[in-house]
Amino acid sequence: MNDKFLLAKQKFEEGLFFINHGSFDLAEKKFLEILKEFPERLSILTNLLIAKIKLKKFDESEQLIKKILKISPKNVSAKFYSAVILGEQGFFLDSLNKINCLTSESDLEKNFLSEILTYKGVICSKLGYFKEALLLHENALCLDRNNITAKWNLSLSYLLNKELEKGFKLYEVRFLKNNSKISNSAISVNELYNKKILILGEQGFGDIIQFSRYIPLLKKFTQNLSFLPPKELKEVFSFADIKIVSKFKMNDYDFIIPLLSLPFLFKTNIKNIPSSNYLNFKKTKNSLDSKNRFKIGLAWSGRENYPYDFLRSIPLKLLKNIYELNHEKFQFYCLQKDIRGSDKFFFEKSNMIFLGDENFFDLANLILEMDLVISSDTSILHLSSTLQKKTFGLISFCPDWRWFLNDLNSPWYENLKLFRCKSDNNWLPVIDNVVEELSREFI
Repeated sequence: MNDKFLLAKQKFEEGLFFINHGSFDLAEKKFLEILKEFPERLSILTNLLIAKIKLKKFDESEQLIKKILKISPKNVSAKFYSAVILGEQGFFLDSLNKINCLTSESDLEKNFLSEILTYKGVICSKLGYFKEALLLHENALCLDRNNITAKWNLSLSYLLNKELEKGFKLYEVRFLKNNSKISNSAISVNELYNKKILILGEQGFGDIIQFSRYIPLLKKFTQNLSFLPPKELKEVFSFADIKIVSKFKMNDYDFIIPLLSLPFLFKTNIKNIPSSNYLNFKKTKNSLDSKNRFKIGLAWSGRENYPYDFLRSIPLKLLKNIYELNHEKFQFYCLQKDIRGSDKFFFEKSNMIFLGDENFFDLANLILEMDLVISSDTSILHLSSTLQKKTFGLISFCPDWRWFLNDLNSPWYENLKLFRCKSDNNWLPVIDNVVEELSREFI
């Protein structure tokens, strides 16, 4: 085995490591380096393809698929990733049709078929076929009990269908899925009596705000309790009667528990969800002068790199009938940090006041001065609802699991009203319903 091959093998293994740990830009770099020496090696091309899809480089991905199929015309992996490229861009029906053609082939290996069924389940959920999606994830897991992605998606399907106890138990697979250095070591809250415990904030700001309601419940088991949230949220939690820390050492605690394991430990079901009124946030100042107009906060888009963000974020131009309501009666405020390029023209033409450069603590103060907050599925929705402010949530046709499927109210937030897309993410009827509700309540 020559030195060139050994070096390529080492780089290939490094590339696989980067893919498994979510460092897709580094994986892409490694596979491109090897490709210079081995331009037609299918394993290199396929893994480079995976990295490019994850990086949303879809045009380059399609070129790679053509190259793979030229070398290997019957390559089923290339055909599968062709369907994935369509799905990741929102062409769900086209993706489903390609997958159906692929699954009609009779000689697929079980593990690969399991992977295909898993992705088909994802696509079915995006099309609103939620029961079919759940069955597909179950079937994928039957074919391959080690299919971590199938377990993860099955947990989301259970949660979406309000089977919370089953869903949160399976949700623990996220540590394997994400190759986490820290995972939950507790099986039951009964293990936690009189123990020294650290709760680690995890996932997005919205998740942390939503699920921190479980932390005060732990005081029934131990008083030696600390919480490490992201620095952006520390001031917000300063009123919650929880000890906040900025760093930790593993050996200083009996249990280190990631935040989203608490619903599992408390055996959460649809009837025992803890109250969202846990922050005890005290307003420290008054800053808004609306000249006796109704003060309404708006947030319509989140992080663009969020998976399938195009389903949850709303083009600002579609909200025109809301933010252009009678300016003598309403003052609208932008609560989100970033204004996308496609929204800037409409924002500059609006009468909205920008508050997106405020930190979470100051934004919380401002929200408490408002009469209403209207938000798509972003952290602002969770912050406003947790502050017990009247909130309207604009929810996609294909919702995140926490909003379930048809409810207009949320068991997570008593003061939140949901306005849902009925089909194909058509936001216009949703906007009309919001305008009607605003007219009924404030005019």
